[in-house]
Amino acid sequence: MLVQNSHDPKQWDTYETLQAGHMLTMHAELSEDQTVSSSSQKQIAGRVCWSAEMEQSVTIRGSAAVTFEAAVAEGSAEDSLVVTAALIDTSEEPFPVFGKEEGCFEVAKEIVGEAACWQGAPLPWLDLVRLKTRETDRKVIAEGWIDLCNPESGYDSASAEASIMPVIGEDHTYTVYLQPEVYQVQAGHELVLILAAYDPECGPVREPYSFVVRKESVSAEIPCEEGGSAWMKLSPQENHGLLQ
Repeated sequence: MLVQNSHDPKQWDTYETLQAGHMLTMHAELSEDQTVSSSSQKQIAGRVCWSAEMEQSVTIRGSAAVTFEAAVAEGSAEDSLVVTAALIDTSEEPFPVFGKEEGCFEVAKEIVGEAACWQGAPLPWLDLVRLKTRETDRKVIAEGWIDLCNPESGYDSASAEASIMPVIGEDHTYTVYLQPEVYQVQAGHELVLILAAYDPECGPVREPYSFVVRKESVSAEIPCEEGGSAWMKLSPQENHGLLQ
């Protein structure tokens, strides 16, 4: 694979496989169970967040797996009971990342050669472009989703066939596989893990629902390039609109 560096558009890195050979294991500290709700009208968090300060730079390569134990507190299996998991890179000092231009659905680009790419006659010549970076203090590295009706769902979509009818208060263990990514988290940054209910901004939710995340049950296994296996604690943090 030839992968454009996550912070420097001029740098390209070569890898033999997508999934790195080492694993960063993170375990979330939680003193009590946390209830997460899809309804913004309730005085209940729409997401729960943890963070860990990175003592050294880590290159994430592959699909991270987030595991947690949860129970439906409110809602029906007739509607989607979606849980979103996300890894986010944050820093007090802005850093360069690829990102969409404001009001645009595409990553910003710069033209480095006008009409420089021939497609073959009679097709028009294309501009040669390079992705542009922008400065930010947060970057969503990867996200993943699971329905609380599918505790047996794995990386293969066919594994979601064994769905259940959730019972209020009944615990199940879930593993969410995040989108594969190649991304470097710099030393001194914080790596944030979020579990959230479905975001109403992404579409309508017919009926509000909520779920309880059990304390000491949340962990993440993140494939990375550096060193041997590592273990880190994720400490609870306030929600700062990190998915916005």
